[in-house]
Amino acid sequence: MKTKTLLVTLTALTLLTPTLHAGTLNGGKWKPDNCGSKPATPNIDDSSVEAFNQSVSVLKDWQEQAQAYYSCIAKEGSADNTLIADTANKEQAEHRDTVNAINAAIKAASEKLERK
Repeated sequence: MKTKTLLVTLTALTLLTPTLHAGTLNGGKWKPDNCGSKPATPNIDDSSVEAFNQSVSVLKDWQEQAQAYYSCIAKEGSADNTLIADTANKEQAEHRDTVNAINAAIKAASEKLERK
């Protein structure tokens, strides 16, 4: 019963935990995965007052879309940076622990052999 409860709990936690990976690194270039497409830069039409006013109206929408897009990039980039740093730190800590264990085993073996 305890095993079944543990399995159900672990499964639920796995499904409810958000993905830590946010972007994709390919060929040395990082790209966000969840920010959609970069908004196309609007053109300013100065052919008439009406065309100019329409351009300014489009520009306001573009600014909002661009702000959302670049905020998303910053959030995803930060999440990936944190994940990369945490993973590297964990790997280095595991390596240090392994080296320390080897050194302890060498010391214990050396002391044992010196007593013989």
